[in-house]
Amino acid sequence: MVPMPRVPVAGNPRNCGDAPCCSASASPPSVALSAKEPLYILISTVKPLPINMQAASGLPFYRQITDQLTDLIRVGWVERGQRLPSVRDLAGQLLVSVITVRRAYAEMERTGLIECRQGSGTFVADDVTPATRARALRDARRILKEAVVVARRLGMDDGMQLALMKRLLADGEYRG
Repeated sequence: MVPMPRVPVAGNPRNCGDAPCCSASASPPSVALSAKEPLYILISTVKPLPINMQAASGLPFYRQITDQLTDLIRVGWVERGQRLPSVRDLAGQLLVSVITVRRAYAEMERTGLIECRQGSGTFVADDVTPATRARALRDARRILKEAVVVARRLGMDDGMQLALMKRLLADGEYRG
């Protein structure tokens, strides 16, 4: 488990003077803090995920989270073994229910893409399971079928499409 950095908060935590809790009528804190001991807050080291929720898309939010996070992992934006935001943090970032994020994480855990470790957090799996490879193959096949349909609409026959695909595969720019 990676330790969370602790940052001391400046000033006397029992009498900041600005917050309502420090007014004369406020009750004292339930835990006595010494003025000599610094107060620490935890700062998350998990980077926010670039997931965009679209209510008008027709897809349930949990599916949008699952699809976009899967894509982020496959393209390497989120690396193997990297810690993911907690269910609560991601729900707050995306402005969705905790239950929605929990459902997305549970589905991704079933496919072997992420691992939920009790007491440690949620991490991208270190290895890709056969179920994940099968899904990647299905996704690639669907995308290629769509490309073939578009190419045919543009007037490209099978020979032209095959020649173009060979050129794209030979070009180092398209290697993942």
